[in-house]
Amino acid sequence: MPTRVAEFAPRRDHISTLDGLRAVAVLMVLWAHVPRSLQPFPLAKLDYILQPGYFGVDLFFVLSGFLITRILLVDRAAGRPLTQFLVKRCLRIFPIYFLVVGVMAVVAYGPYIKWCALYLSNYYFALTVPLPATPLNHTWSLAVEEHYYLIWPALVFLCPPRVVRALATWVIPLLAVGAALLTVFWFMKPDRALELVYRGTQYRMFSLAIGGAVACYEPLFRGHTARTFALSAGLAVVGMAVYVGVGLSAQLRDLHIVTKQVAFGLLSVGVLLGALALAETRLRLVLSNPVMAYIGRISYGLYLYHYIVYFYLGVLPLNDGSAPPGVTLSRVALAIGATFALATVSFYVIERPILRYKDRLYKAPAPRPAPAATVAPAPVTARAD
Repeated sequence: MPTRVAEFAPRRDHISTLDGLRAVAVLMVLWAHVPRSLQPFPLAKLDYILQPGYFGVDLFFVLSGFLITRILLVDRAAGRPLTQFLVKRCLRIFPIYFLVVGVMAVVAYGPYIKWCALYLSNYYFALTVPLPATPLNHTWSLAVEEHYYLIWPALVFLCPPRVVRALATWVIPLLAVGAALLTVFWFMKPDRALELVYRGTQYRMFSLAIGGAVACYEPLFRGHTARTFALSAGLAVVGMAVYVGVGLSAQLRDLHIVTKQVAFGLLSVGVLLGALALAETRLRLVLSNPVMAYIGRISYGLYLYHYIVYFYLGVLPLNDGSAPPGVTLSRVALAIGATFALATVSFYVIERPILRYKDRLYKAPAPRPAPAATVAPAPVTARAD
């Protein structure tokens, strides 16, 4: 194994367990929007402790940071232009997003529509008092990811590799935590600070950046299963300890939104590393089995459509987690089933044809021979999604 990180070549092989990890993330979000009062006791208690909505979204951020960064590193090493990445991203995320925003503009037009169309809904929902109940409240996380796509690719292509690693590992995470602390203690009222730190791009870049850091140091983990499992467990334990410890301390309660940002980021990276290690073992089918792979494949549609379906079927939980009057478990099951049906139709009718066009538009060039001092890149077999 090379002794210097600078000598590591980027990889772009398909890691099957990450499809299942996407499935885990989106299933947690779907679970989080089921009224706690309708969940069986073990799930309801775990919902309260684990906060699957926050965890699921944060896991999406870390996973996106990892996957996008490794794509960018390979593209840069192969001499592909940045515009190729940006066009492919647009073809992946824009079609059904703007279809949904357009339909909502007709069905339920409101001031939030223009902010969703501009990918600024995270700041609109964070700063609007009271927080409006709309069928597009969940688009804030998609706005955060879009801002990441506008900023991070340019940095990866313009900066030397060692600077990219430093930005992902230290600079951006520390700036994100520092910004959250300033917001909580100096700039905002407590309730607005909570909403802004939860939804603001400058704060949630913490998770996206550390996901990218895993991609920068990927050769340190791949093929070293025991080491990766140990680091995965350590980060998960530290993350949960920070989250639970600060939550139980009355003196540190004001810091809880900031420590939540850090704790769930570390926990999500721990889960990501666990999935990378699992891919090297016979247990990989836990995440890469056909069911989990399929759910991961349609996860974008599941996330985008679920809140709208839940909203119009009236099953979204009240502020205390209880079910709205008259909502039963059968209606929740109907909402979940309708979400899966809509995401499936969307994937096969809209998304997959566009993905095929995207792959034909930019065919991968023949790989360059690796220098003698580097680890050769793995074959390009991953889908560019």
